[in-house]
Amino acid sequence: MIIMFEQADRLKQIPPYLFVRLEQLSAEKKAAGWDMIDFGIGDPDLPAPECIVDEMCRESRENSCQKYSSSAGERDLRAAVAEWYKKRYGLDIDPDTQVCVTIGSKEAIFNIAQAFVNCGETIIAPSPGYPVYSGASTIFNEAKCVKVPLKAEKDWLLDTDDCPENAKMLYLNYPNNPTGATCDLDYLKKVYSWCKKNGTILCYDNAYSEMCYDGYKAPSALQAGPDCIEFGSFSKTFNMTGFRLGYAVGHPDLIAGLKKCKGQTDSGAPIFIQKAGIKALSLYKDSSLPPEIAKNM
Repeated sequence: MIIMFEQADRLKQIPPYLFVRLEQLSAEKKAAGWDMIDFGIGDPDLPAPECIVDEMCRESRENSCQKYSSSAGERDLRAAVAEWYKKRYGLDIDPDTQVCVTIGSKEAIFNIAQAFVNCGETIIAPSPGYPVYSGASTIFNEAKCVKVPLKAEKDWLLDTDDCPENAKMLYLNYPNNPTGATCDLDYLKKVYSWCKKNGTILCYDNAYSEMCYDGYKAPSALQAGPDCIEFGSFSKTFNMTGFRLGYAVGHPDLIAGLKKCKGQTDSGAPIFIQKAGIKALSLYKDSSLPPEIAKNM
């Protein structure tokens, strides 16, 4: 007798993950002998700075770094994130109530919806945009997703006039994947004000904040105001995609909800990788890109 195990209805609703399909296609072409430049998931072909890798290796030998971490992250990394926000944006961040260390930014983008979105509520996602916004974040919460098109005539900036009022959550991402569009702080202030007016949680995906050119510096949503949450990642800035390390910074209530959700689902990023994250952030002496990062641009 053959036993068939049926997936849950919510899982059936999720289309095949775009980047998994691209990885399959890439592997097929490489096996066929193609010499390829992979424009799939955005995995850098440059290595992480040597000093970061050395720090990770050194810390991995310490018994204290081989233990469980906290799902909220080690305090010394949370303090390093807060210090980086001070250097980079001039913001005063409390590492105990406003920072959560994440296993990359992807899980935090998903878990923030788990923590705050109820069945039947609305999530706003830019289109095109990161699939997690409109996929897993929406479907696993039995929520409704409204995809708001990004338009060339509006410089690929999401227009809140196109958004439904009273949505529970809005995902936003600049510098933008995949359009490459950027925004200024005035634009973020307008979106922030719209979210405050409508009781919508602004979730700002700032993973590409350091991938800027021609003198442009990407702002933080927290410069627009404190009542939001922002996600950052070590993946793109430091070529640390495989390390799976990120952070969330924002309003204490939002961070508390994220920590509570993570406390039920993970035991934190490996401590020795968090130590490498501290080393990475320490490369910043001020708001400018450190040489180890600037040479990648």
